[in-house]
Amino acid sequence: MAQGSAAFAAPGETTAAAPANRLGAGSRVVAVAFVIALATLLTAYLALGVPGKWFAAADSKWLDAKTFAIAVGNGAVDDGALVVTPADASGTIIVTVPATIRAADYPGVAWRVTGLPAGTEARLLWRSEFKPGRTFMMEIPVEADRLAPIVVARNQDWIGPINGIGLALRLPVNEPVRMSGLNIDTLSAGSLLKARVRDWMTFEPWNGASINTVVGGADLQELPLPALVGLAVLLATALVALLVWWRPQWVGAGLPLALAVMFVASWFVLDARWQWNLARQARVTAGEYAGKDWRDKHVAAEDGALFQFIERVRAKLPDPPARVFMVADAPYFRGRGAYHLYPYNVHFDPWRNTAPPASALHSGDYLVVYQRQGIQFDPRQGLLRWDGGPPLAAEAMVVEPGAALFRIR
Repeated sequence: MAQGSAAFAAPGETTAAAPANRLGAGSRVVAVAFVIALATLLTAYLALGVPGKWFAAADSKWLDAKTFAIAVGNGAVDDGALVVTPADASGTIIVTVPATIRAADYPGVAWRVTGLPAGTEARLLWRSEFKPGRTFMMEIPVEADRLAPIVVARNQDWIGPINGIGLALRLPVNEPVRMSGLNIDTLSAGSLLKARVRDWMTFEPWNGASINTVVGGADLQELPLPALVGLAVLLATALVALLVWWRPQWVGAGLPLALAVMFVASWFVLDARWQWNLARQARVTAGEYAGKDWRDKHVAAEDGALFQFIERVRAKLPDPPARVFMVADAPYFRGRGAYHLYPYNVHFDPWRNTAPPASALHSGDYLVVYQRQGIQFDPRQGLLRWDGGPPLAAEAMVVEPGAALFRIR
C-alpha cells in the first residue's frame, strides 16, 4: 500500500510543478533570445564601424587641451578647455598638437570642439616622416556645433610615423570656440564599445529640448542606448515568435509574462540611466541657484545676459501699459524677452523670425531688438528701419552690442 500511495502522489506533484516549469521555460527562452538579439546588433555595429582590425596592440590616446598650441588665433585654457577666437576678419584658427604616433595603429581621429557656428569649415592637418616638409589635410564634417569623428586611415597620406597633428578652422563669424581635447583612436572593437559606453554615461545637461526628449548621454552618438535596447527587444520578440512557430513545446504557457518582463526590464534600464542623469543635474542646478535671491537666480540662468538687458530696458520704459515689440533672430530670445517684459503689452512672433510692419507702429510704441539682423538706425537723422521697409522717426534709448531699445516718435 505504501508503494501504491507513492505511485498516486507522483502524478499530482508533476501536475503542480508543470505551470512553474512552463513559466521557467518561457523566461529562459526570452532571456536567451534577448542576449542573442543584443549580441547580433552589437556585432553588426562593429562589423560596420571597425575599419580595420578588430583587435589592436596599441591603446587609444587622449590629449587634453593643455597640450594644444595656438598657431593662428587668440585664446587661453579655461576650465580644462582651450577657448580660441580668430585673430582677424578671416575667421581662421589653427591649433597644433605635438603627437608622435604610427599611422597604421591609429586610423581614427576625433576632435572635441564645441561652439562652432553654422558654415564653419574644418580640416585635419598632419605631417608624416615618410614625406617630410609637407603638411597634409583632410576635411572634417561639422555636425550641429561640433566636429564629427573621421576615419583618417582612408586618406592615402596617413602613413608612416606621424610627427604632428593640427586643426584648422575657418569661422563665418568672429566667435570663440571651445576645444576640450583630441582622441586618437585605434577604432578596434574594444575601443568602439568603450566609446559607446562612454557616450551613454556622459552627463546630459538640461537644454531647450529636454522637456520633450532626452537622448541619453552625449549629444552626438553613433549608437544611442534607447535605440539599441529598443531594437534588441523587437528582435528578441521576433526570434521568440519564430521559435513558437517552429518548436511550440519548447516555450510553455509563461511566454506572455516573460515577454512583458523583458519589456519592463529594458524600460527600467533606460529609466535608471535617466534617473542617474537627473541626480547629476540636480547637483548642478543646486550649485547654480542654491542660496541666491530672485534676481541672482535669473542672472545665473541660461538667458542671464538677456535678463540683464531687459532690466535696463524696463528702467527706460514708462509704467504699463505700453506697447512693446520684441524682435530677435532666435525664437528662444523672442519668447524669453517677451516673458521678462510682462506685464507690458508685448507683441512678438513665437514661430517666425518676423518684425512688425512699420505701419503697425505708432508714436509712443517701443521696439526691443536683441541679436536681430536687418535693423538699421541713423542717429543723426533719428530714422529707424528694418528688413528694407520704410524709415520711422525713432529715438535710441538703450544701445548695446547686438541689442537696443527704440522709442517711436
